[in-house]
Amino acid sequence: MTSLPFRTNRGFRMGALCLWLMAGQSLLAVDWPAVQRTAGEATVVNMKAEPLVEGGYWSKVPKKFLELKAQIFSDEHGKKTNGVADLTVTKEGWIFVACDYGYEGNQQGGWMDERWEEKDFKKRGWSVLGKAEGALVDKGNREWVVFAKHLKAGETLRLRANKYNAPHVILVTGEYSPFSPKP
Repeated sequence: MTSLPFRTNRGFRMGALCLWLMAGQSLLAVDWPAVQRTAGEATVVNMKAEPLVEGGYWSKVPKKFLELKAQIFSDEHGKKTNGVADLTVTKEGWIFVACDYGYEGNQQGGWMDERWEEKDFKKRGWSVLGKAEGALVDKGNREWVVFAKHLKAGETLRLRANKYNAPHVILVTGEYSPFSPKP
């Protein structure tokens, strides 16, 4: 398991476990240059990459995502995801996933059997982006939980966190895709 690179104001690198043990201290932060150097790339079925910016669907975006010109995969017009993000990693590296766990209706349809709760992400080696990094909030004022993991090229994942809202994959390659609309 590769943990999200962190650093203190003294330059010491620590793994995600240290972040959880020292939560609440302002000395720790994600080592964003290291994440960007080893950023992964992916495709998501029935979703398209677009710039992750404030305005439109997102009312608040973590500052580093804005600085690094992060891209977020959103539902492609006219195509349905049925609450699922089918992800294929095309380049090894750090991939972020944002999940909404707000109430979206009853348990009908079997969706609860395949959903990934926060504990499931953690069990599978994902790190949670801390509050110090900023919140990802949608226009309905729902705060999304952001997870990160170093994935290998060729890995495929079927992710579900809720009944209707599919998880959103976020890439931090430092440049917008030539295929995504400019902000």
